[in-house]
Amino acid sequence: MKTATKIIVITATAAAIAFGANAYAHRGAGHHGDKMVSRIVKKLDLDDSQTAALKALQVEIQETRTLVKGDTTNMKEQINQMIGAESFDQGAALTMINQRAEAFQANAPELVAATGTFFDSLNPDQKAKVQKFLDHGKHRKHSRGQADE
Repeated sequence: MKTATKIIVITATAAAIAFGANAYAHRGAGHHGDKMVSRIVKKLDLDDSQTAALKALQVEIQETRTLVKGDTTNMKEQINQMIGAESFDQGAALTMINQRAEAFQANAPELVAATGTFFDSLNPDQKAKVQKFLDHGKHRKHSRGQADE
């Protein structure tokens, strides 16, 4: 696998783990994110510096998510207006998407840096556990009929 491909895969993996932990955190009272981090710490047997890197990654994911999410109340109203209009305003819809994409891109360097710090702190055994977890997820995806075509 080429170096660029590895970097992309690792970044995507970290983002998936962090977004998963963050999504889990937003169910209920919000304490589930800490629970997920604790679970990852335990499963990977992370030391203090690795745990700090994981928590920093979680913070970056949360900040990115907040920026991308934006004002959902206003967004829902805009979407309802577009749907209810005689003609769907494709330009306005594209602008909404672009604003969120720009927010994601603006925070991407910090997100990638936090991802890199976390994954660079892992030893080969811990990285193998993460890869095994991701491979398991691929198999589950295939079994549910959601395989990439």
